[in-house]
Amino acid sequence: MCKDAFKFLCFMFILCGFHYKAWQITDAKKLRLHLLDGYVKDIFPIQNETDSLNLHIFFHLFSIDSFNEVEGRIIVTAALQILWKDPSLSWDPDLYGGKDRLYISSDQIWTPLLYLLYTPGEIKSVGEDIEYVILIFHDGTVSYSPGGVMNTKCDTDVSRFPFDVQTCSLNFVTWGIAPDILILLNHFNSAGTEYYVDNPDWKLINTETYANDGGGYWVTITIKRNSFYYVIMIILPMMLFCILNPLVFLLPTESGERMSLAISILLSYAIFLTIMSSTIPATSNPICYLLVAMIAIIFVSGIIIILLIISAAFYYEEEVKISNCYKLVLKVADRRPFVYKDDISGKQMSKILDKMFIVISFAMIVIVMSTMCILIVI
Repeated sequence: MCKDAFKFLCFMFILCGFHYKAWQITDAKKLRLHLLDGYVKDIFPIQNETDSLNLHIFFHLFSIDSFNEVEGRIIVTAALQILWKDPSLSWDPDLYGGKDRLYISSDQIWTPLLYLLYTPGEIKSVGEDIEYVILIFHDGTVSYSPGGVMNTKCDTDVSRFPFDVQTCSLNFVTWGIAPDILILLNHFNSAGTEYYVDNPDWKLINTETYANDGGGYWVTITIKRNSFYYVIMIILPMMLFCILNPLVFLLPTESGERMSLAISILLSYAIFLTIMSSTIPATSNPICYLLVAMIAIIFVSGIIIILLIISAAFYYEEEVKISNCYKLVLKVADRRPFVYKDDISGKQMSKILDKMFIVISFAMIVIVMSTMCILIVI
């Protein structure tokens, strides 16, 4: 007897559950038919022609897909959450089983068209080719969240590469509707990044959002390049080349290796610059300071080879007649407390010049590298 009563109770419970679910579905169908009965989605959702419609916009940033500093373009994956009130989509929840919200396809009701400016190719509204699920509340509040991959132009400044910081703006506007009729309002002052995925090359520094009176919604994204790879692969080898260059003056002239070493360093640096040229952004306005410094180092290497030739030319002369110009050079390069006579041996003159040339070479290197560090880092 108890078993039969228990089975009967279980059966009634399951039956009530199905009945409750069917009742909920029936209320949703009734509500949908009620809202869409006579609804025209091509008509602007205002009661009077003098009224205005407020669009509250919140920008969600999901990822920075790519940033091309040469072409000046940024590609992001993002979405716009748009809220507005449609008076014709309101209802009394008590008449529909307490149902206070309804999900519906975006092709069933009016939705705002926001266009992203400066996109390549054909200009389309955000989410134009995709049907999204729209959430409607009983007071007529509509929540619509179109999104996708957004490609737009960005003004770039690679002068401080690889420590550069880039700021890009995504400009959304409405076409065909006066800004005093369709008013864009900024929901928050920054983009939502709770679902943001980091980019391996760029670090997200800051986001700002704002709306202006001209019917535009602006999103500003500030990113900073991850410079560790470029420091290891470009800056450190360049500094090594800079240190090796002046040290050729320490080699003895008679060995004949100093000139071959200087030329080898110059050629190696030229090959290194050729390989790294594909990594460094090739823009002319503004030009990359690191690229200017690398070219300056090549000129310094060429000057060092010229100084080596001058030193070698004096080394193989037996005597050098000391003119007033040479006396000034000797006074600066060799501060020993004796006065040179009218002539000096070529080897002695060459050694004195090597001391002066190595100081000059290091001075040029220090000037180039210091200027680069000041312009790039500071």
